[in-house]
Amino acid sequence: MRHLNYHSLIIILLCLTLGTGCDTDACPSSKILGLWNLQSLIISDCINIEENFDLSFGNISCVDINGINHCTDGTAEFKNGIFTRTINYLKDGVLDFSDVEIGTYSFSDSVDNLLTICIEDICNTGSVSFTDPSFSWMATQEECNVLMIAGK
Repeated sequence: MRHLNYHSLIIILLCLTLGTGCDTDACPSSKILGLWNLQSLIISDCINIEENFDLSFGNISCVDINGINHCTDGTAEFKNGIFTRTINYLKDGVLDFSDVEIGTYSFSDSVDNLLTICIEDICNTGSVSFTDPSFSWMATQEECNVLMIAGK
């Protein structure tokens, strides 16, 4: 009887060990946590070409228009299943206005790198990859491709 219990315990422990997809710190769901500085947000290959855009952030985004320096900076935060994307529009370094979107995020139970972000009932699922110290997320949104790149 004891022999059977030890075998059962070993089988259960083995199943638990094999059942976890990745080491907690190495899991995309752990790596994504925190505040990220947006580097690029690209919407491309849309059927309606007017929906395509490429938004850069930081110094590379700055454009001088009539002597006024216009720039964008932005962040993406992943915390406790809540996704917050903030895009700040600056004129001569002073905040002109912000666009804040709040939604949810979750990872697939079966595929470690599949990240779903939902904002206003629109959910997009795509693959996330990490190249220290940044990540990229590629998804399809309706008839467009989405690429978000951010770094720490």
